[in-house]
Amino acid sequence: MGDFTEVADPFALFADWLGEAEASEPNDPNAMALATVDADGLPDIRMVLLKDQDEAGFVFYTNFESAKGRELLSHPQAALLFHWKTLRRQVRVRGPVEVFTDAEPDAMLTEVHRQAQDDPIVRMSMAVREGRPLELGTFGDSAVVRRDALDPERVMAADQILVGRNATRRAYNMRVRQKRDIEDPLPVAGDKLVCLRNNRKKALFNGGLWRVKARAQSKSRIITMRLAPDEDLGGRLVKVSVRADCFGGGIEDIPWEQRRPYDEFDYGYVLTVHKSQGSQWDDVVLFDESFAFPDSRARWLYTGITRAAKRLTVVV
Repeated sequence: MGDFTEVADPFALFADWLGEAEASEPNDPNAMALATVDADGLPDIRMVLLKDQDEAGFVFYTNFESAKGRELLSHPQAALLFHWKTLRRQVRVRGPVEVFTDAEPDAMLTEVHRQAQDDPIVRMSMAVREGRPLELGTFGDSAVVRRDALDPERVMAADQILVGRNATRRAYNMRVRQKRDIEDPLPVAGDKLVCLRNNRKKALFNGGLWRVKARAQSKSRIITMRLAPDEDLGGRLVKVSVRADCFGGGIEDIPWEQRRPYDEFDYGYVLTVHKSQGSQWDDVVLFDESFAFPDSRARWLYTGITRAAKRLTVVV
């Protein structure tokens, strides 16, 4: 039947299940319950229709002046529930709600809450959504700067660094580790890692960030480490076994049968915007590589900008 926590592409599995529901459900197989919260934190829920779905998320329409529109503008987080009675299946989804331009397949929301318009991060996102270029300059704690004017210490101080291409991600992760005087090509205590594949039994989820607490000494190509969640103050440790190839960029060349028994991680100081979807940090440095995505350039840049909650530097 399939398990969303174990399959390599959960969105493809969802598409398959939706196709089965379209063949078996008598009415509205794309109907879903949408849950939001109001200004007092009280939950609201209603039925809406799924309009589109791909690896970037789930799309629905809303009236901006409706209760759900106002709630999503003020609190852009939501949960979805699909229930297909004929198949005896349900799918739960939760995460951030984002605004896309009219050039994208659909717009979930088309204006920003009036109270947020003085936020420079919101203004940047609105400029991108409306097809306007970002202006160079400093805006409160945030800024848009050219690469040759970027202070390296600004990058090192950020909570998260975001880029577009995997080649850039790997190169910048190595540079950050060099800046931190880490010479070992394999993870050491204190290194920041990102999970690349779900492991439900260990509560490991694709895109989750972790810190290395200890690495066992071994001459084999299998690395055993103890990790703690990057922002977990409770001290929960997880033991993982990872192929060393994950940290050299060669894991994709290894047959799946040889990869499957092991967990998969890579360095997490620098992430792609795609991998960062659903997450947010107070302080972000975003290297604009939207040129690498000509068919969805504005959407990529918008997603990158909205990963920042309080401070953002966009490097152009």
